[in-house]
Amino acid sequence: MASPPASPTPLPPPSGDVYLHYSTFHSGRYGRDSGYKRGTPIRKDVTLSPAVLVELHRLLRESGVMDVSDSAWPPPSGVGTVSMEVVLDGGAGGRVSLRTATIGSLLDVVASTDADGLRVFYYVVQDVRCFVFALLGMHYKIKPI
Repeated sequence: MASPPASPTPLPPPSGDVYLHYSTFHSGRYGRDSGYKRGTPIRKDVTLSPAVLVELHRLLRESGVMDVSDSAWPPPSGVGTVSMEVVLDGGAGGRVSLRTATIGSLLDVVASTDADGLRVFYYVVQDVRCFVFALLGMHYKIKPI
């Protein structure tokens, strides 16, 4: 009987931290600050396992976002701004800071001068948001499944 195919070699663990900052600004829109008892916005802190950090590192590295530039993207406008800063392995794995106008849909991406670079940014933002929301959903689940 033939042996099963070898599993792909696992990615080496990152040699340092993953720093990721993502922010959006929309003018004239409702924010998610509840204002409950005149308090500050609710923040959630979590401690991530090494496996989660390796996966986030892989997601960012393989997305291609570290290789794009925002120089040909639509500049931030009065309607809104999207920005993302990524630092891998304390800067040794790369550092990128990107800003553009709010992206409403893929039509905005296609109409851009640098559609390929903006498409990479658009999809990595979607991937990171899904990743973070899934982690928060699992971590703060009130009733276990």
